[in-house]
Amino acid sequence: MEMIHLSKPIKVKGEDVQDVCLDFDKLTGKDIIAAEAQARSVGESVVPIYSSMRYQGIIAAKIIGVKMDDIEELPSKDYINLITPIANFFFKAG
Repeated sequence: MEMIHLSKPIKVKGEDVQDVCLDFDKLTGKDIIAAEAQARSVGESVVPIYSSMRYQGIIAAKIIGVKMDDIEELPSKDYINLITPIANFFFKAG
């Protein structure tokens, strides 16, 4: 589990949140596969998929419980801070 502080709040379940928890135990294999399908459906072709910033953003959105559009609207520094632990998770697992 990792806490990430965002410079700009994001709406989670109707509330503005600036600190988000990335709890990887919330993910299932189905979530990971669905995230790949979602990334591929918008043209993501990176191999391996877990190295894609878009895929990592989709995973972050799934963990937090928001839409990918919400994640993509974050300032770049927040986006990078949010997806870096996702990348680390996959690179350590792979």
